[in-house]
Amino acid sequence: MRTMTAIISLTLLLSSTVSYSQSHEKATNTIGKKSLIGIQYNPIYVDDWTYVANLFSIRYGYKIAKPLTIGAELTGYFYQKNISTFQDNYQISTNLFLRYSIRPEKRIQGFIEVSPYASLYYIKPMKYQDMDWNIYVAPGLSVFSKNKKFSMDLYYKFSTQTFMDGGHGSLSYKLNFHF
Repeated sequence: MRTMTAIISLTLLLSSTVSYSQSHEKATNTIGKKSLIGIQYNPIYVDDWTYVANLFSIRYGYKIAKPLTIGAELTGYFYQKNISTFQDNYQISTNLFLRYSIRPEKRIQGFIEVSPYASLYYIKPMKYQDMDWNIYVAPGLSVFSKNKKFSMDLYYKFSTQTFMDGGHGSLSYKLNFHF
């Protein structure tokens, strides 16, 4: 009888240890990674689908709480042959962003992002420089890979900046690596 009690006790102890380690591992995986690096490339077209520019962007973000991420981003617009004046224009923007994720433990998440940013413009032939301050709000969706190391953001950016097509909004996307 003592042997049977010892075997049952040992079996219960081992099964509770295994279930604890599995639940701890699952809890660790649902929180996700703390840091992210995002990259973006968008060709820019105007209303008549004329290709006018390239947009490149890189960002670093840090998850300060389960639904909140803060970070910094550097963006470059390289306009080739401005439609109205046929000049080369360059713009570099830097910003800080705050993102609130909806359903942060799921593979498909909604989010809203807010960011103030500064833009420096340079027009090549005239050697003209200018700087202005803007803000954007961007609602969107993030789709994560199964292991949550990669995500793709699809969002619509509403900005105080006037874009090349004369509007204040644009559809955009980013690829993120989480670590």
